[in-house]
Amino acid sequence: MNIRSATFLSLATTVFCAGLNAPLPAKSAAIVGIPTQPKLETALISSPMPLIAQAETATLSAAAEALITEAVVAFQTETEEGYKLAIANLEVVIPEVVANDFPDDIAVLYLLLGRSYDLLGQNQTALDYYERSLPFYRAAGDLLGEARVLNNIGLVLNAFGQNREALDYYEQSLPLSKQVGDLAMQATTLSNMGLTHDNLSEREKALEFYLAAVAIAEELGDQSIRGTLLNNIGYAYDALGEKEKALAFYDEALPLLRAVNNRRMEATVLSNKGLVYGSFGDKLQALDFYGQSLAIIQTIGDPTMEATVLNNIGLAYDALGEKQQALDAYQTSLPLSEAGGARKMVGTTLGNIGLVYYSLGEYEQALEFYEQSLGFSREVGDRQMEATTLNNLGLTYQVLGEQQLNEDFLIQSITFYRESLDLSIAVGDRRMTATTLNNLGLIYALLDSPEETLEVFNTALPIIRAVGDRRMEATTLANIGLIYGETGEYEQALNFYNQALPLAQAVGDRSAEALTLVNIATVEYEQGQPENALATMEAAIAIVEDLRTKIISPELRQSYFATVQTYYQFYIKLLMELDQQNPGQGYAQLAFAASEKSRARTLLELLTEANTDIRTGIDPTLLEQEKTLLAQLSATEAERIEIYGTNQSTDAEKIEIDQTLSTLVTEYEALQDRIRRLSPNYANLKYPQTLDVEALQTQILDEDTILLQYALGKEKSYLWAVTKTDFTSYELPARHVLDPLIDEARQQITDAREGLPPPRQRQREQVRQAALLALSQEILAPAIAQLQDKRILVVADGNLHYLPFSALSSTPEYAPLGDRHEIINLPSASTLAILRQKTIPSIKADSSLAILADPVFNHADCRLGSANTNCVNPPQPQKNLDLDLTDGDPLELLALKRSASTFSQVNWDRLPGTRTEAQGILALLPDDVDTFQAFDFDASRDVLTGDRLQDYDLIHIATHGFLNANEPELSGLVLSLFDENQQLQNGFLRLNDVFNLKLNANLLVLSACETGLGENVQGEGLVGLSRGFMYAGVPRIVMSLWQVSDEATAEFMTRFYQNLLEDQMTAAIALQETQREMREETRWTHPYYWSAFILQGEWQ
Repeated sequence: MNIRSATFLSLATTVFCAGLNAPLPAKSAAIVGIPTQPKLETALISSPMPLIAQAETATLSAAAEALITEAVVAFQTETEEGYKLAIANLEVVIPEVVANDFPDDIAVLYLLLGRSYDLLGQNQTALDYYERSLPFYRAAGDLLGEARVLNNIGLVLNAFGQNREALDYYEQSLPLSKQVGDLAMQATTLSNMGLTHDNLSEREKALEFYLAAVAIAEELGDQSIRGTLLNNIGYAYDALGEKEKALAFYDEALPLLRAVNNRRMEATVLSNKGLVYGSFGDKLQALDFYGQSLAIIQTIGDPTMEATVLNNIGLAYDALGEKQQALDAYQTSLPLSEAGGARKMVGTTLGNIGLVYYSLGEYEQALEFYEQSLGFSREVGDRQMEATTLNNLGLTYQVLGEQQLNEDFLIQSITFYRESLDLSIAVGDRRMTATTLNNLGLIYALLDSPEETLEVFNTALPIIRAVGDRRMEATTLANIGLIYGETGEYEQALNFYNQALPLAQAVGDRSAEALTLVNIATVEYEQGQPENALATMEAAIAIVEDLRTKIISPELRQSYFATVQTYYQFYIKLLMELDQQNPGQGYAQLAFAASEKSRARTLLELLTEANTDIRTGIDPTLLEQEKTLLAQLSATEAERIEIYGTNQSTDAEKIEIDQTLSTLVTEYEALQDRIRRLSPNYANLKYPQTLDVEALQTQILDEDTILLQYALGKEKSYLWAVTKTDFTSYELPARHVLDPLIDEARQQITDAREGLPPPRQRQREQVRQAALLALSQEILAPAIAQLQDKRILVVADGNLHYLPFSALSSTPEYAPLGDRHEIINLPSASTLAILRQKTIPSIKADSSLAILADPVFNHADCRLGSANTNCVNPPQPQKNLDLDLTDGDPLELLALKRSASTFSQVNWDRLPGTRTEAQGILALLPDDVDTFQAFDFDASRDVLTGDRLQDYDLIHIATHGFLNANEPELSGLVLSLFDENQQLQNGFLRLNDVFNLKLNANLLVLSACETGLGENVQGEGLVGLSRGFMYAGVPRIVMSLWQVSDEATAEFMTRFYQNLLEDQMTAAIALQETQREMREETRWTHPYYWSAFILQGEWQ
């Protein structure tokens, strides 16, 4: 077999779902066994009579009777405290009862103790007491009591996953209850037999027992048992894929259970309703039901039930993309299940933890958890869970095989899928059968076996239709369409896509609808119908635009938009090809507008939001929560500093504090989303339209400015050059051609080796210039004639974000582009339009200046305990976490290891050059200029987050920066980590802090390493500090693309401010002139030193 090309693989993943992961809903409390309580004389609850009718000559002490009565009352409160009190009292009383040889009493008390431990989730102890009570009931000839105990033993065995053994006990219990004519006990046992068959995935049998039991419950008028049975019937229908029927039974059960105050069952039904809404895709509604359920369970004090609902909460967060919150829920659930001996629940949770790792790309970790889950599913005999886990193992090996082009992995994947398929067929789980068939079909597609692929998909289709899952039906139809499209059978492909489309529309899955339209447009394009393809793509883009506006969270909106960037790329490609076929018809202008619409949209919306007070009209308690969370973030950051600052701290402590910090950030972002959702001002907010060519020329560009906007694509890339009066488009090489050239150019720019012999230095210079010329030829040369001497606005894409355009060349013989042109970077052209909605003053010679420099970072700093702030001590070694990936790393450490090494750095070296830098800048200012200086301990986070800097025109921050490319909200600046009393303090200014600043500065200079970088998000660009400061109110930002030496930066910045303030240059010209001076007038001639700093934002 041959593995198909990567082109097909990436295309396959864009069709509905390339593979269907099967999460494990928590079923251990979804269907509920009906326990039996000891028979307690009702009179005892209100009077001090003995618990059990005794022989006339037998009496208990008054103290014992009082303890028993108190135990009964406590037990019937149905609270954790009540159960614990009942246990404490009864264990005191038992010796006296045994000593007096009251066998009836012993039987009842052992049963009551067992039930109390059962309700506390201590299943093994419960089982011990149930087994102790059984011989006493048998000795007394109490058939009904014996039936009760047998029933409860069965339930504990269910919890242990020993379902066949549980059935044996129920089958012993049922004839006893029939013999004594106790209908309630019969209904109870029938229901629990149904539960056991449900656990064994024998749904039809389960329904038979449930329906028999509910008929008895209706005859009895017992609303509690009836409500429980209705829940179980609902769950059985849910498992059979009949969701609406399931909801109907749940809704019928709830009022019955509430009427009799059966809180435990009410919580169960609410959780089960959450499961159904989760399967509908309404995860927020599911979370609402889970939250209601969890609140009830926590008052009852049942750890196993709590574990179950936490597991389901984890599923909902996972589906929403909140991976850390999902993992937190699972990891909270796991010890509760383990403590209660609920091994089936343990297996379920382990499988779902594996699913989180899978979704994060940590496939080896996922496999470990899946394999553990598989062991538990086999141990407890849950074949449905086993089938699900085998499917997930197959999908994980499929992805590994696809990534590594490893045929052995794909064959292993097929083996797992086939095992899963056999099991799901055996247990009658048609949904799982269809899921696995769909995934198996995609494996065959990867192995370039279209005939086998179609055979499997066509086998899945009637099963899916029988289940009635129209969403999965649309998925499979679309996948069939893809196969026909790949084999060039376009009419067949369209036939299946056109079947999938109305299904996606019918179930309200607009994302699937948009994707189907994209697939249809792809076929129309291949058929030589670009106009039809364009119309279809416009319909798809309209859906995407509508969907993204409905997402409140900026982070989620950004993530969603990244997933649909291929749509915009194809749309742009269509328009550009139509422009080539129909020159002058405006298609290229439409392509530019589409490109502008596809980039930095979240930033645009955040900047618009920044001009609106979204907190007006918000519930003060929410604003108080916001303050509390910010305080917690600050305290946690301070604790993190202390933990990382001592050699006595363990890796586990470091991982835990980093996890706490990450969780708090997530909670803070969630609270921000809630404030947005409830804000009247946010509801009335009108987000701006992105600029088209005409608006750009009218509103932004002047006669001396040209915009160069890039779009790098898989097959072709494009450049649009726009001036005040002209618009020209160019086709460039594909991304895979340009990326190596970009990487080589950046490597040559940043590799400054000093002290080499002159011949070697000249040779390296030639290599560097050749690399820059080669890249310039591809991305600049087409538009050279239009550049003239104009100012250049650069809207980059892809890896071009990491490149300083000033180091490129516009001539065949190398000459830096920055020699002739001011160069300004923009996230998008539309960004500037938003910034200009507020008046942006020019920078004057008497501009006020606030400067923060030379903070205190570590214990070894000589300024600690010294009045001499000019003291000098040698640089301290940096202490970093071990960044080698190892098997078994928890998610927290994996996330940390994926971050840049500077993120884990603890002992930052002092930056004495920043003091020289700051003093040189201050010396340029007239004495009457308002300045604020914060050095040493004063260069603190509190200064930046307070109101001290709000009214300064210029802000200069000279310190370390740190980048977390995977979690950009954890990137930031390092300020003084000690106060003047030598006490540790929080000195980390992270991105979420920056968004809360209120600044009126005209220019911010970040004289720190890599402050211009961030996470490169498709469709958004670099997500880092610059957008936070723009949100805070700064229209111009100077920042760096890499770490530059302390001394060179000091020289650069002194010259920059001299050009800016003394010579009254604009920021763009001052930057251009400083780069030229550094290259020509100092020893810092290598572009590593002079091209690192860029200007983003307003240039005027």
